[in-house]
Amino acid sequence: MQPPSSFGQLSVVKPHEAGPFVVARSGAAGTIDHGLEPNRAKISDIEKNAPLLHPEFENYYNYEGRRYEELTEDEKRRLEMAVHYPHVRNGIMKAPFSFRKGPMAGPEVMQRELICRIFGNEDIFNKIFPHLLSRYEDLANFCGTSQLLARMVQSSMMHLNTTTMNFKLFDQLSLNEIRVAEAQKGEGMSDTESKGRKTRDHPFSSTVIISPVRAEKQGPVQEVKRNKAGYPLNSSVAAPEGPSFEHSMRAHYKLLSFAYLNGYAIKHLILHGMAWVNVPALRAVVSKMPKLEVLGVHACFLMHFGESQPLLRAMNKTNKERAEAKPPKPHVAVDFSPFYYRGPPYKADGSGHQGEYGLLPEEKPYMDTQRAVGAQLIGIWSLCQEGGQDFFTSGTGFRSFLDRLPMRNLYDMLRCVAALHDFYTGKHHSGVGTVRGSNPDLFYPDGRGKLPVISEKLKHEMELTVWQDLIIACNGESMLQEGLLKLLVVRGSVKLHHCSECQQDLTAYFYQGQALNKPERKWQCYGCKLEDSLGLDDNIWRMGCQRRCLAQSIFQTMRGKERSLNKVLSRVEKPAREETPDSFGTHARPFRAAITAEPGDADMDVLEEVQRLARDLSRGASLLESERETVDWVAVHHQESERFTGDELCVMKRYKAEAKEKWIPQLEFSLGISQRRVNDGRLHVTCLSWERLIREKRAELAIAQGDVVNNGPNIIWELRNEATSMLGASGGLQEYWRD
Repeated sequence: MQPPSSFGQLSVVKPHEAGPFVVARSGAAGTIDHGLEPNRAKISDIEKNAPLLHPEFENYYNYEGRRYEELTEDEKRRLEMAVHYPHVRNGIMKAPFSFRKGPMAGPEVMQRELICRIFGNEDIFNKIFPHLLSRYEDLANFCGTSQLLARMVQSSMMHLNTTTMNFKLFDQLSLNEIRVAEAQKGEGMSDTESKGRKTRDHPFSSTVIISPVRAEKQGPVQEVKRNKAGYPLNSSVAAPEGPSFEHSMRAHYKLLSFAYLNGYAIKHLILHGMAWVNVPALRAVVSKMPKLEVLGVHACFLMHFGESQPLLRAMNKTNKERAEAKPPKPHVAVDFSPFYYRGPPYKADGSGHQGEYGLLPEEKPYMDTQRAVGAQLIGIWSLCQEGGQDFFTSGTGFRSFLDRLPMRNLYDMLRCVAALHDFYTGKHHSGVGTVRGSNPDLFYPDGRGKLPVISEKLKHEMELTVWQDLIIACNGESMLQEGLLKLLVVRGSVKLHHCSECQQDLTAYFYQGQALNKPERKWQCYGCKLEDSLGLDDNIWRMGCQRRCLAQSIFQTMRGKERSLNKVLSRVEKPAREETPDSFGTHARPFRAAITAEPGDADMDVLEEVQRLARDLSRGASLLESERETVDWVAVHHQESERFTGDELCVMKRYKAEAKEKWIPQLEFSLGISQRRVNDGRLHVTCLSWERLIREKRAELAIAQGDVVNNGPNIIWELRNEATSMLGASGGLQEYWRD
């Protein structure tokens, strides 16, 4: 049975002593090119043991056990950049596309002549630059080409600083008002002086990036603590103190005011590291920007991977409304980099950091991240195709995020998702019907240049193939054919189950355990479960759930209706007027006392909630210190049997165990300074981290070198998992070199 050439081959089944195995096809997407090839060297096929490709530590896992002194200076510098950036010696950037003066102050003669000749022409640069704004990684690589291009990119943007709250008055006055005021100032000057004053006072660009900005000078040098092998456990430069909740909320309202007053003049908007930005806020901001062509959202705390589909749905709806407007407004290209959870830094003793999960702040034992990502990618791909967005080709912010995830088989997952979408959108055939001719399953009624008609039997085999490919890609290795058919086929046809939340039709593989035993209206796939796990009450990392609810309340009424940006800003309370005597000579007290906020700065009710969250966080730090002191006291005195009764000693012992195993780790996790230990030597771990993949790689090397050998009479099917478990906690960043 031969499918159309654009589809490729059908599933490959190979014999095995345990039964026939289905392996991944080579070239799962057939002849259709979706531009998914990664920037680095082509990744090996799924069934092969691909080398570990952590994007920030590539080729720097020290399997040989070298000491720090044995590394070259270049290796030391690159290792420091990978582990401790941006708090490194002579850091180049103080914000995205905003460079420090020192490292970028090289002489122009050092630039390549060809680059200067081509991009020194502003007409050429201005035609290329807008196309890169919707491709965050491509723009970063463009800047890395030469100092000249980095300067030109920086000078083409207007950077609004949320750290110093410097919005250059554009959050208080409109561009027209500022220009009128400047014109009035320059009435007594010559034309040349007046033009120079306008440019010097309030330069404006339709390309705007809003983000926190680190200080020009880096923080003080601090002592570096090292492990036995000499490797640094902390950065050599102290990290600056981050902005408070209240400070970041005021910056959020400044963003809203800027969009309200000057959104009409903005063509390209990039938001980076904004703590309170969410989907309703983005939709409100875009509604005030009729000329907007590019929206970039990168590393914003509340915009995690689970927000990808809600963001695309909102922007697809917005773009549809803009296309139907009279006159039509430009299509908004979205570039999105979800918030990446690196995990807390290591403590001096190497503890505290359990894993870098990317998708989640810590391990969730019920979460299968590969299935969750697979389910999400199916929906994200469909929404991108529907809305004309590019999230997946190399160079975009979203693809850059995916490449950072601890999944060695992600490229294969993308190819299989593309093949699945192509099959269901009719890219390979024009329909199913009665086939005439010598081939009983395939017929070209309009010649070879057109799509063929296929038989029902071939359609079933093709559908089975695309789903099997995706499941194998998510699983990371070939699977028994019998198990796959049980997941996919019911009464001779592929059985799909409709998720009640994301409205996707998925196979049973993408549902957890007994989820399909519930009523259909409660079916929830792994992708939606991942989205919920980052928004529910159990997401206490840095008060994530409370912060999400507060940001949602700004644009949402108690009845669930969405407020417009005008209504949100109309709730901002101005400082009260001074007390004035009434007709009886008494001083009337104003309705609300004056506050420290500038006029039009923030909603007072929201600021009060933010201050309450800050107090709760501070109270958590005090409670943590108190718990530690109590545990230390118990550790010293619980052996003094002459002072305490037997029951009191039992209570003290139980309290000490609970505090160390539960309460203290929970408080540390909520403060963002530690991760709770969940995995304790289990063989099957579905919530993947880079540390887990390192241990698996070490296990593979140990097996290949003969360090781990099965001398028993029975076959160990999970030999790699057994070896990984025996390696224990090794493989973390503090131990990838050997002490």
